[in-house]
Amino acid sequence: MPNDVAQSEAGQRVNQHGFTLLEIMLVMVLLGLAISAILPSIMPDDSGALMQKEARRMIMLAQTSQEKALLHGMDMGLQQTTEGYRFLVYKQGKWQPVSGDRMLSPVALNESLRFTILPGESVWRDTLDLEQDNGFTFDASDEEASSDSEHEAEPDLFFWTSGEISPAELRLFSADAPRHALSINLKEHGEIALAEGVKR
Repeated sequence: MPNDVAQSEAGQRVNQHGFTLLEIMLVMVLLGLAISAILPSIMPDDSGALMQKEARRMIMLAQTSQEKALLHGMDMGLQQTTEGYRFLVYKQGKWQPVSGDRMLSPVALNESLRFTILPGESVWRDTLDLEQDNGFTFDASDEEASSDSEHEAEPDLFFWTSGEISPAELRLFSADAPRHALSINLKEHGEIALAEGVKR
């Protein structure tokens, strides 16, 4: 009789242990489901990481264009496009898309991202207008002879052979959440850097 009681108690302990393990597994599954349901509301997508990646690429390409202008003695430019942006070079009396340089080939942004260019001080604009008055633009014959793509080639940002650049803020933001953005500051003396903090 005592043996039967001892075996019964041991069986209950085994059953109780198995039931507790099942409970833990069930709790783990429920926690996993809860986390998977909550995370999308906390982090709707990876747009933040994507913005950081695109901002770093934009800075690197802008610096490359700036260095090319200095080394080769050719004014360079950045033009915003419907897909993203492209780099231009001023040669043969007109602005042309950069060709033969894989590093500065046109960039298509991820469809979830947008960017805008906010011009800085107006001093460089006055200098540009003066240079245009002195022939630093298309003449009539060039305009008539140029193709549509060449005619539309006009920079939004300039990288001069002197090392100076047109001051501006490049603001990169998510198409779904435009209040969350990263800003790249371009200083007239040539500094290009990611701004601190998040613009709102």
